[in-house]
Amino acid sequence: MRILKGSRRFVAISSTVLMMLLISLSLVLADTPEIGMAPLMPAEFRTKNLRISDPGVTPLEVKKDQTVTVTVSIDVENVGELEGNHTVELNVNREVVDSKEVTLGGGASETVLFELTRGEGAYEVEVEGFTESFTVNTQPEPRGIPGFPYASIMLGLLIALVLHLRNHS
Repeated sequence: MRILKGSRRFVAISSTVLMMLLISLSLVLADTPEIGMAPLMPAEFRTKNLRISDPGVTPLEVKKDQTVTVTVSIDVENVGELEGNHTVELNVNREVVDSKEVTLGGGASETVLFELTRGEGAYEVEVEGFTESFTVNTQPEPRGIPGFPYASIMLGLLIALVLHLRNHS
């Protein structure tokens, strides 16, 4: 201990002793419920805003045996204070078809995206208890006999008519 001249006294403390005093004080405060520090809240995840993107085709119509791709998205937020992992599952017609794991720090949020390709049919999409649906229709077939070459027949009839008119004139 060192005393300086004058009416005040000063004590020199090494940095190691000061650090030990601060650690001891923080441990005492942490054990005192009225004064102590509250523990950080664990990761807790909430989801909202399930969306199915418009693929640019309205209504969703495809030719036979073709598909359309839509984007399914949902917002995930960690409302806790600690970092954590959460698995988001994409269900289509009550069947898990994809999943993604997200890692978020406390208070962070992220939009999770899924690409979904489907052909003709009705689809119910469920993610984290939220549901949306969409339908893909097949474009109607042209009238007449499918695959029948109307242009060739018309051209053949036109040629036959011209030849007939030439022979009878």
